Amino acid sequence: MKKPHSTMALIRHAWPDILAALNSGHTLKRVRGRLNEVGIAVKYKTLSAYIGILSREQAQRSAPALEPKPRSAPVLDPVQVPPTSVPTISRPNPLATAMEYLNKVRGFQNFTGEPPDPDKIF
Repeated sequence: MKKPHSTMALIRHAWPDILAALNSGHTLKRVRGRLNEVGIAVKYKTLSAYIGILSREQAQRSAPALEPKPRSAPVLDPVQVPPTSVPTISRPNPLATAMEYLNKVRGFQNFTGEPPDPDKIF
């Protein structure tokens, strides 16, 4: 077999052994050390990224393909549907929190309603 040129191809070729080592409890650091010993020079961060990619690919391949079920919706004549039956979508006001904050009174409050005493203001 011809040796792959890219590091990802080398990791992909060794993927069954890497997965077996990780599943048996070996750390990624130990797996990386062993790969470097056999001639696959790879950084820890790169190996971690490649393993994430390969794991997602494997999970995607093993997941059953979901086929959409055909839905049989009742066919309604537009004349028969009353206009009030159309649901209205209520969306939260994105400025509600900001307006609530701005409407709050902050700082000193004179609850007597009289002007402040100039002798007591420092």
